[in-house]
Amino acid sequence: MADTLAPPHAGAAERLRGLLPGRDAGRRISVLAGVTVLLAVIHISYQYLVAPNYGYMRLTYQSPNLPVYTAMLVLLLLIAAILPVRLSRPADFLLWVVYLLVVVPSLTISMLAGTLTPLSQLMLGCVVTVTFAVVVVAGRLPTGWLTAHVRPLPPRVFWLVIIVLSAVLYGMLAVGGHLKLALPGLSDVYSVRGDFNEAAGGNVLLAYLMPAQATVFNPLIIAVGIMRRKWWLTTVGIVAELMLYAAGGHKSVLFSVPAIIIVAVLYWRGHRPSGALFAWGVGAVVGLSALIDYLANTPWLTSLFTRRLIDVPGQLTGAWIQVFSDQPKAHFAYSFLAPFLPYHYDVAPPFVVANEFFGNPTMNANANLFASGYANFGWFGIGMEAAMLAIVIVLANAAAHRTPLTAAAMLLAAPSVSLVNGSVFTSLLSHGVAAALLVLLFAPPSLWERPEHPAALRGRRRLPARLARHL
Repeated sequence: MADTLAPPHAGAAERLRGLLPGRDAGRRISVLAGVTVLLAVIHISYQYLVAPNYGYMRLTYQSPNLPVYTAMLVLLLLIAAILPVRLSRPADFLLWVVYLLVVVPSLTISMLAGTLTPLSQLMLGCVVTVTFAVVVVAGRLPTGWLTAHVRPLPPRVFWLVIIVLSAVLYGMLAVGGHLKLALPGLSDVYSVRGDFNEAAGGNVLLAYLMPAQATVFNPLIIAVGIMRRKWWLTTVGIVAELMLYAAGGHKSVLFSVPAIIIVAVLYWRGHRPSGALFAWGVGAVVGLSALIDYLANTPWLTSLFTRRLIDVPGQLTGAWIQVFSDQPKAHFAYSFLAPFLPYHYDVAPPFVVANEFFGNPTMNANANLFASGYANFGWFGIGMEAAMLAIVIVLANAAAHRTPLTAAAMLLAAPSVSLVNGSVFTSLLSHGVAAALLVLLFAPPSLWERPEHPAALRGRRRLPARLARHL
């Protein structure tokens, strides 16, 4: 796919205009209106449904400091004002996912739950706004020159690599007795996950192949099947994904299948969905879930959609900042900087937060990139995470320059969600982000082409050349 901002021969003025996220005033107003409605329904849902039913999980409601809360809402609208109004580049989908599921919860729920002081909340809002604005601008930069000279792999070599890696993973799962025919229920996934982690602990190859298969290789098979109308191939990818869910008990693997299908519908035939659709869509899901639960006197739908996707990530941002504000920072000494820096805790940060904030040392309180950044290097750490995210955004746009927009969006769907629950640095290697970039970079263009029926090709040859070019 060619660079969608400006061709290589574009002048300086055209490139400068290409940095602007959008110039359609009507769509921009619709985006701001959708975000405003979303913020309102999130507040109402949290105050009247989530907090009364899940206060025991420290999802409590506290009347926010009005000036600071108003500032948070204004900052969120300012960010929305520079987000792309049309998702015309591969990483635009990733930007909207991070905004809706990380930025919005971090600046609202952490305050409604009372986890941060007004001053800390104001500082969080300002730092996140500035750093994420840089990420958004990075998403508009011309990137085609970065990978213009990188050649894709031949189709046979590309598929051979995918098949070999997949065979190694499923072979290890079969030998370990992890492949099962029955799918675990959503209430049973924690025990399944615990058993899998205990049995597979210490297997480094399995630890890297499992997320790559779940977030990249299987979605690749599903995407190729959809793009080429080979529904049997799509079925193979879905079944392979369900096998991983049954083996490891990760709900993100289960939900990745409908996410990929939804993305395929949104981007079908090269359509560029509007950012307003995402804002209004999430607002509608939150609002309808709250309305149905209110009428049925149950918190079930709100818990499934709003609490899990918005409220808990926002709560955890505040929890991580609260815990590490008065304790030594982690400095990634539990991860890739372990050989160089001392670590002051016996367990990884998610378990530190679980013990200090929730009083549950066995809980894994994974949080988003902003929470991880603060835990490791304070407010400067949030800037580090945002800078790394900006690099990922640029690389994603560059790597996908030969890939149709629909296919690129499908391949980035699952890795995008990993940023909701972890650091960008961790997501690169441990949650499939790097694998997705490599697949986009080396995938042959013919991978996405739909073979035409010979009769259709013969019929096209009989048409006048001028008409045939438009078919």
